[in-house]
Amino acid sequence: MGDMLANVLVSVTSDYYNLEKKMQNLKRKVELLSCQEADMVARLREEERHPGKRRKIVVKYWLSEVASKQKEFGSLEAQVNQSSRISRVTLAKRADEMIEEVTGLLDQGIFSEGVVLDFSETIEEKFVTVEWRGQAFKENLEKVRISLLGNENDIGKALNLDLSGEDDEHKRAAKLGWALERKKRFVLMLDDVWTPFLLQRIGISPSLHGFKMIVISRSLEVCRNMECQRYLKVEVLSNEEAWKLFMNKLSYGNRLPPKVEEIAREVVKKCAGLPLAIITMARSLRGVVDIHDWRDALEELKESCVGRDVMEDEVFPILLCSFNRLRDPILKHCFLYCSLYPEDFSIYRHELISNFISEGLMDIRRSRQAYLDQGHKILNKLENVCLLERCETLHELGVKMHDLIRDMALKITKDDYMVKAGLQLKEIPDEQEWKEDLVKVSLMWNRIEGISRATSPKCPKLSTLILRSNPLKLVSDSFFLQMRGLHILNLSHTEIEYLPSSISDLAELNALLLSRCYKLMFVPPLGNLKALQELDISNTVIEEIPQGVESLTNLKCLDTIGSRIVKISSGILQGLSLLQRLTLPRLMTIPIEEVAGLKQLEEI
Repeated sequence: MGDMLANVLVSVTSDYYNLEKKMQNLKRKVELLSCQEADMVARLREEERHPGKRRKIVVKYWLSEVASKQKEFGSLEAQVNQSSRISRVTLAKRADEMIEEVTGLLDQGIFSEGVVLDFSETIEEKFVTVEWRGQAFKENLEKVRISLLGNENDIGKALNLDLSGEDDEHKRAAKLGWALERKKRFVLMLDDVWTPFLLQRIGISPSLHGFKMIVISRSLEVCRNMECQRYLKVEVLSNEEAWKLFMNKLSYGNRLPPKVEEIAREVVKKCAGLPLAIITMARSLRGVVDIHDWRDALEELKESCVGRDVMEDEVFPILLCSFNRLRDPILKHCFLYCSLYPEDFSIYRHELISNFISEGLMDIRRSRQAYLDQGHKILNKLENVCLLERCETLHELGVKMHDLIRDMALKITKDDYMVKAGLQLKEIPDEQEWKEDLVKVSLMWNRIEGISRATSPKCPKLSTLILRSNPLKLVSDSFFLQMRGLHILNLSHTEIEYLPSSISDLAELNALLLSRCYKLMFVPPLGNLKALQELDISNTVIEEIPQGVESLTNLKCLDTIGSRIVKISSGILQGLSLLQRLTLPRLMTIPIEEVAGLKQLEEI
């Protein structure tokens, strides 16, 4: 015990009297460390002059430790100068510890294996994950390269960066990021972006001071996902702007002859303010002087998109990208459905969503409100990718399709759809136009007054037939005989008085839409239509619920508002357990207990 105590006293005494000597030793080592630090900084400055070279993380750590020890030595030195007898022992022990720590840093600072790494080697660890090794990574990387560097002779030179000999995308991105980070201020413009991505994954940090980014995309969601702070919608050109652009690209010089100019203005109007379409048409008509050629060009534009070689080759592929980028098939089907409406037509949102529900285009939902919410979400997404345009109608918000986008949709559906909406037809198309493979036919907003007995199109696959908004008074019994697969029949806004009895045999019918048929008095028995989910006889002169409705166990919507029905007899509603929507005329007698038993009813 005595020996141990003696050893401790000797150690304490040594620390007390040798503090100055230890501090001198520590000071020499810290000075050596500072010299080594200065050499390291100079070495790094030289190495990092070369593109793609970055200091190793371990070197960064070493430099931070050196700075820390220098600061700590200054603090220790100040404490020694003001020390008391008791604190000298503690300070001496700390000096010993620091001598060992500084000696260790001196040994570590040799870095015999180098102080920098090739950034193209480290960047792969940073951003090339599994999902970025495929085509999407290459496409985005190439877009950034092209947007920034062009032909490597303009912006590349401004950055003192030559990428012309670098074929490896990863190394090219690394060098590009390195060069841009050394610019105090720069703007990054990304054009035609379809897929959002993190800039860090191509070697660029958004947190750089003075860095601005402009994203050009047809998708608002892409801009949101890339964390843009402001959104600016680029509108189509006005009529005057479109005409100026057309004449500029036409390079005609003087004014066009009056008759040719009249046709040319119609051509420009058909391009609907879309710059790409205007430029394409102007170039295709450059040098054309014969008025017959101009008339022919206009006629091609007025017809369906089939046969318009110039538009198909240059315009439609670009528009088609927006459609192809819709990964969800539901979005695609809902978008294509909009093409059934006339050109430049404002479509009520609620009407469109109701049609989506009737067509079964959306995911299955348990309630009608959930379907409506999903429908609005779909329309919002289509607006955000510029496939639909929001518009205001007389009563509510609506949507429209740009004329050329509608043409593209019709081109996509040309084998399955027959769309002759809003063409002022006075008769339905000839039977040879009713191909057997047709799935949807739209003849809405025409002047068709009747369908003769001789007409019986053979369309076994037809699921949707829209004859609404025609002055239609008569439909022959034979017309539906070869359409047994029909799911949706829309005869709304017509002048029909009696429905043909053949409708009773359309066993697969899901929706029978007869709203605002102000002269409609009779509907044949509907008891065979077991699949029927929607029956709309609102604003008609029907006086009784059609026979057989009580057996339609799949019925979800029954609209009778505005009709002349004054009573729903007992027992009719009892079997309609799936009914979600029921609209009634103001003065109507209904069995309250049966209504109370409709557990799925959401709207009455």
